[in-house]
Amino acid sequence: MVTLDELQRSTAQVGESVHRTTISRALHKVGLYGRVARRKPLLTENHKRSRLQFATSHVGDTANMWKKVLWSDETKMELFGQNAKRYVWRKTNTAHHSEHTIPTVKYGGGSIMLWGCFSSAGTGKLVRVDGKMDGAKYRAILEENLLESAKDLRLGRRFTFKQDNDPKNKARATMEWFKTKHIHVLEWPSQSPDLNPIENLWQDLKTAAKMEKKVSKRSKKDEEDLEALIAEFQTLDAKKTQIIETSCPPPSPRLNGSLTPHPEKDELILFGGEYFNGQKTFLYNELYIYNIKKNTWSKIDIPNPPPRRCAHQAAAVPQGGGQIWIFGGEFASPDGEQFYHYKDLWVLHLQTKTWEQIKASGGPSGRSGHRMTYCKRQLIVFGGFHESTRDYIYYNDVYTFNLDSFTWAKLSPSGTAPLPRSGCQMTTNQDGSVVIYGGYSKQKVKKDVDKGTVHTDMFLLKQEGADKWVWSRLNPSGVKPTPRTGFSGTLGPNNRILLFGGVYDEEEEESIEGDFFNDIYMYDMGKNRWFTGQIKGPKTEKKKRRRGNKQAEAESNSESGEVGAQKPPEPVEVIKEIVAEDGTVMTIKQVISGSATSESEEEDSVEEEDDEGARSPAVEPCPRSNTMIAAKQGVLYAYGGMFEVGDRQFTLNDLYSLDLHKMEEWKVLVEMDPKTQEWLDESDSEDEEEDAEGAEGGDEEEEEDEDSEDSDEDSHPPVEPQEKYPDYLARTEEYWVKLARANMGPDAKEKKVLKVAQAMAKTFYELKD
Repeated sequence: MVTLDELQRSTAQVGESVHRTTISRALHKVGLYGRVARRKPLLTENHKRSRLQFATSHVGDTANMWKKVLWSDETKMELFGQNAKRYVWRKTNTAHHSEHTIPTVKYGGGSIMLWGCFSSAGTGKLVRVDGKMDGAKYRAILEENLLESAKDLRLGRRFTFKQDNDPKNKARATMEWFKTKHIHVLEWPSQSPDLNPIENLWQDLKTAAKMEKKVSKRSKKDEEDLEALIAEFQTLDAKKTQIIETSCPPPSPRLNGSLTPHPEKDELILFGGEYFNGQKTFLYNELYIYNIKKNTWSKIDIPNPPPRRCAHQAAAVPQGGGQIWIFGGEFASPDGEQFYHYKDLWVLHLQTKTWEQIKASGGPSGRSGHRMTYCKRQLIVFGGFHESTRDYIYYNDVYTFNLDSFTWAKLSPSGTAPLPRSGCQMTTNQDGSVVIYGGYSKQKVKKDVDKGTVHTDMFLLKQEGADKWVWSRLNPSGVKPTPRTGFSGTLGPNNRILLFGGVYDEEEEESIEGDFFNDIYMYDMGKNRWFTGQIKGPKTEKKKRRRGNKQAEAESNSESGEVGAQKPPEPVEVIKEIVAEDGTVMTIKQVISGSATSESEEEDSVEEEDDEGARSPAVEPCPRSNTMIAAKQGVLYAYGGMFEVGDRQFTLNDLYSLDLHKMEEWKVLVEMDPKTQEWLDESDSEDEEEDAEGAEGGDEEEEEDEDSEDSDEDSHPPVEPQEKYPDYLARTEEYWVKLARANMGPDAKEKKVLKVAQAMAKTFYELKD
């Protein structure tokens, strides 16, 4: 191989030096480009024959045979630094300054040696090798980890073990140990590490380690910038010196906070969250208490609270009068371009109304979108993600925090673990096992192009000993939730997991269109079965009829040609539009599940008859994602959430409740206030500047603005006298579609544009009717 420098020197030797750029350009014209040389096993003809013989001898093997193979190998992995030289610019006598040195460890510079194994059922033990590997050390690793890994992966006694042909692996003592333990060793062609599928596992592990180091390095500067802003907010919080509790209206709209049931009282605790108005992101660390019996909100100011955050996790602990534990989350710059991920742990003592930060080492790295649950005197944390300006990384690690010793521990479960993800459902069942469902992750396809993955798989993390945890995949039956992200989950009555709402985004090259949900799914952990949570609809008063009227009613039906009972009407979907102050229409769906009892029947009634089909109109939350939900004494509470119309985001602050035992109806505890809906786009910011410059105009300008608004309203197609709405829509639909398209942008889908156009037309018709 000839380098560019060598080519340049050769031109100088013949008397005429040519610039490197000129040489490179000439090579490119003939299709030659500089690239890193690929590593490839050096194969002789004997090696090739041996590989072919191996492939031929196993060509008839079944898939079940390969599922019984436990693959193993060693690998070297860089932890930090590089083995190569690095040149630095420095002054005299600064050779040992930290910025001019390369950190090293005792063995192998900044690298470690690992031994691991895996099968089609998942990963086995991963062992760090201290010092140089030799025959005795290799055999000790096998004795301590091989059979236990096979047991964890449920391979049975008759499994096949794969190792390479290194002399230390084929030592006499090691081979005798295999024979004693009745372990079949797969014959392997020499010089064939590329055939071992564990190489793909090592590559994924190294890629994840590099990405984490890359994200950590790039996020360090972002975090330094945001730490100053966080410190300013903490200075303001430090001025709080006493506990102040005041009654207040419902909290302002916000997302990604935590709604946690009080472990002892009929209260819900709301903490933190974020709000985005189209231009600016607001973060909160406010603490609100919702009194369930009184249907009232109160705000509590407590000295030294956690810094403002969202996408954290909270768990209620029934000790010391009740505690709320909070871990992690993120802080964002006002423009939403920079993120700071917390790794701190806090506890709110509900009895004394005090915050306390718990400082313990060895915990999870900074993250948000993770999940945390309480079980058997410990907190369990899983997954999440960390994002810098340009990079991100998703996690699937598991940590526990012991509430007695106040110590963190990282678990190393065996078996098939979930892929890295955030925003999943995590719940513990009665025996302390952890159930994981769904979630979201994304990965880079190419530069500036990401591909998102909506996970729909399900896993069980079970403790099988003091320090032994095992992952296993669940394959539930029943009606499973449709793919979605942004759903909310909690544990309901009868050991059932409850899932509510969410959104499924249809990603295109230039836009994302989301379908939002307001349905309920339940997972029975005992039966390993999903089913839909059907809302029956509220019952009306029981029908009362005189016995004497039954025969007359039957005769009347017979005369009119009807035989038997009348068929109840089909459910009717009713659309209710709410118009925000800026004129944007929000659609709320209602369902009528049957006809109500007629007035004449009630007047003639004497005898009670339970009619299951008699239902009054049912009200339900509009489709939404990122709702904060909590279950208390068999009742589900759903606070807020968000949905999108075109490029606009609506952040809600309504509150609903649902009796999970009866499943009859949603009850509206706090209605959504359209006045709280604010959305600013780029044109709005320019208008605000113009308004600020012309603010001296006074009342005259306000009157002109009102006149202009009236004239804009009058410019819509007028409603003709006695004109029905369907006729009005048919006559003016083209106009409203154009108006909706102008407001929603060119990327909005036709179906959604038409829906918004019809809602706008109906709202205008009803106002003018």
